[in-house]
Amino acid sequence: MRLALLFLPVLLFLCCGSPENTIQPEYKSLTEAVYASGTIQPDNEYQVFAPIGGILRQRLVQEGETVSEGQLLFTITQEANDLRLESATQQLATARRNASENSALLSELRLALESAWQQYVNDSTSYQRYQNLMKQNATTQVNLDNARLRFIASKNGYLAARRTLDQREDDLQDRLTEARITYQIAAKAQGDALVRSRINGTVYNIVPEPGEMVNMNQPLARVGNDSLLTLQLLVDERDIAKIQVEQIVNFTTDILPDTILTAEVSLIHPYLRQADRSFTVEAFIPPTELPLYPGSTVEANIIIQHKESALVIPKTVLVGRDSVWINHDGERQRVKIKIGVENMEMAEVVDGLTEESQIYLP
Repeated sequence: MRLALLFLPVLLFLCCGSPENTIQPEYKSLTEAVYASGTIQPDNEYQVFAPIGGILRQRLVQEGETVSEGQLLFTITQEANDLRLESATQQLATARRNASENSALLSELRLALESAWQQYVNDSTSYQRYQNLMKQNATTQVNLDNARLRFIASKNGYLAARRTLDQREDDLQDRLTEARITYQIAAKAQGDALVRSRINGTVYNIVPEPGEMVNMNQPLARVGNDSLLTLQLLVDERDIAKIQVEQIVNFTTDILPDTILTAEVSLIHPYLRQADRSFTVEAFIPPTELPLYPGSTVEANIIIQHKESALVIPKTVLVGRDSVWINHDGERQRVKIKIGVENMEMAEVVDGLTEESQIYLP
């Protein structure tokens, strides 16, 4: 349905005495507009999602209720959090015991290190003693070599025990840090997840009921500011080049079928919707006392240009896009014209005709 108000009727006079019926152009008000359809949407509307999976414990608002920024909307209980926290607590306690100075794991490694150190000291002393004896020719080369091999082996054993202890201490500290982080995450998730409104607005389309299971990122409701409304319009790709920001939009909605309302183009989305070969155009609706409801459908005309006084003819007399047949001194003659503003029914003649021109009807 087009807005009848935009297409002003033109009274065209029949010229008497002509061999055939003719009409003459007339000066009238004329508006060129692009048709669009769409819906009314609240400003800053967004989808509320569940931050965790669990049971919807409380629904603290109703559809259509006005809410403020930060107001609590839903609470969600996740029973599995109790088990996660218990497991994280046990893991943290174990990690603390293992990383402590009195840890059984570390005590065993420290004893092994102490034993390796004593062996290293003994073999070092023995090797030194055999070196002195060799200088006094009081021992053989074989005994000295054997002492040297025992010294090297005990030294390597001590260094290996030292590295093992250091690595184990570092590993246990890393595990303790991981256990602390796991515990902190579980403790933070403990209790109900609280879902709050991000804006001042109205709640729409609540999906789940209290007691129902919800999944993480499941939609719970929509919230938008219905004190500021916009039109979401679909414009055919053949017309989008004519649309500009701040153009006036006249629209109607089935809720108020006899009322023509006004909006203003505020945003043109530069992306072609492949499904219907159209572009999305947003138009801001000035505050009004009339009852407008988000989600309701609209039909609109985006005003491209308007002339209060234009020399117009009906499009039915056009031959192609730029010619008409006229009565010239009693003869039928085809003349070219230049078209200006036009709508679905009428076209402005910028050049080629005058008010006295007699145009043949088809």
